[in-house]
Amino acid sequence: MIMLVNRAGAEWRLPPTILFKRVPYAVHVPYLAVAGTDGAVRTGRDVVQPRQFALEGRIYYPGDKARIRRELEDLLQFLMQPPIEVHRHHRFLLAHPLGAPQDWIDEGAELGLQLPMVALDPYWYGVEATHEKAGATSCTIDVDGTAPTDPLVTIEITAPGSGLHLVNTPTGQAIELDGDYLAGDVVTIDTATYDARLNDEPIIDRLSDEYITHGFELVPGTNEIEYTGPEADVTITYRPRWY
Repeated sequence: MIMLVNRAGAEWRLPPTILFKRVPYAVHVPYLAVAGTDGAVRTGRDVVQPRQFALEGRIYYPGDKARIRRELEDLLQFLMQPPIEVHRHHRFLLAHPLGAPQDWIDEGAELGLQLPMVALDPYWYGVEATHEKAGATSCTIDVDGTAPTDPLVTIEITAPGSGLHLVNTPTGQAIELDGDYLAGDVVTIDTATYDARLNDEPIIDRLSDEYITHGFELVPGTNEIEYTGPEADVTITYRPRWY
């Protein structure tokens, strides 16, 4: 059974007669043909494309046409608060509805329904996980999934000092911020949006060029995280992702 969750947090369980039949997965390889030679050359990195899919099937309540109409009206109202989490097999896609084509059968006794959607973010997501480390210097995080994921990093300063540095040794990717910090300061870095804040005030200008260029991800499997800087408690929050 497919469960939907809209932007307001409301849940909707589709009847078992509505199915997720086809699961698209496409990768774009950028390339350029070269004059005078066979084939082409790749001009950039491979990119996973948005997923466009449809939930489709029938809604049928024997002898109760009014119930079918009410359910459709309520569902359409529910879908008008996107994005919609489309849950399947304990994972979800974050999608935007593209309409709801209807096929009324036997004068409204049965409804054939399509719910076309597009997931601009093509990854399947799992349950949010949090790893907390008091007095952090190093820690190990085992990440589920098949694709890298962008964590939210929170650094709570417990003693004054200068410079924050967090590195994931398997990838070599690092978060580095300059500046001075006091006990009680809270630094948050959203690695998905490259947003950095100190006590909820923007400090993007403190981020290193290396981080802006290469980013910071957790990879499937074991991640060895090392922290250097003022004494602090480090919290890393993420969702595992699947292709």
